[in-house]
Amino acid sequence: MKATFRKSMIWLHTYLGVFCGWLLFAIFVTGTLSYFTPEMTRYLMPERHVISLPQDTLIDHSFAFLKENASDADEWRVHLPTDRNAHWYVQWRKDKSRKKVTFNADTAALEKEMETKGGLFFRNFHYTLQLRGYGGRYIVGIAAMAMLLAIFTGIFTHRRFFRDFFTLRPHKLKKWLTDFHALAGILTLPFCIMICVSGIFIYAIMYMPYAANSHFERGEKGVNKQIIPSLALLPPAQKSAGADANTNKPNNLNTSKNMARA
Repeated sequence: MKATFRKSMIWLHTYLGVFCGWLLFAIFVTGTLSYFTPEMTRYLMPERHVISLPQDTLIDHSFAFLKENASDADEWRVHLPTDRNAHWYVQWRKDKSRKKVTFNADTAALEKEMETKGGLFFRNFHYTLQLRGYGGRYIVGIAAMAMLLAIFTGIFTHRRFFRDFFTLRPHKLKKWLTDFHALAGILTLPFCIMICVSGIFIYAIMYMPYAANSHFERGEKGVNKQIIPSLALLPPAQKSAGADANTNKPNNLNTSKNMARA
């Protein structure tokens, strides 16, 4: 610890920035690029043509394919194309095995696609650092917490907000960089706090699993089941799962094994 509390905060603010700044920069850049995930994917995968078929046709064909090829699956998922994303696919899960089939504009299954993640590379890097299964989300979460701590230590360091805001000394490079750092920090302060807090809360259950384990039977999986929307179970008299889907047309459809399938 330093001689005074303020000097300790300055030291902590400095070294949090030095050790986490490079990682946070990569996370922010890939997060920005993630907004253009569909466009980048479409550019890198030209075999996915724009699909202009009516939504009813897409849903009927999807359910017909699933009934024929995955009637014993535990879960179905249908993803319909949008204006930005031309990806139309069905996915099903049987125990721990998952299979996915993509369709083209002629409702035929694509046998082979370009071997690229497209824009998903940047999206996945943003919150996993491409280390899914190796603690990537924990590393990103720790980095977000470190940034939040750096923000508050920076606020304490620059206590004279208004004076620092209007101070800019362009004649000396080091002082100019210090003044610019303070100016940029003050201007982006609400955004930085919001982006850190919201990012941490997205995976709050994963970072603090004890609350989920205490209140839900299956812990984190139980919470996800409550949060992630899915189609309601169909009564036995319902003839077709597809008929129910035609009355409710979200972009993502989830069905379970208990749904009646004609």
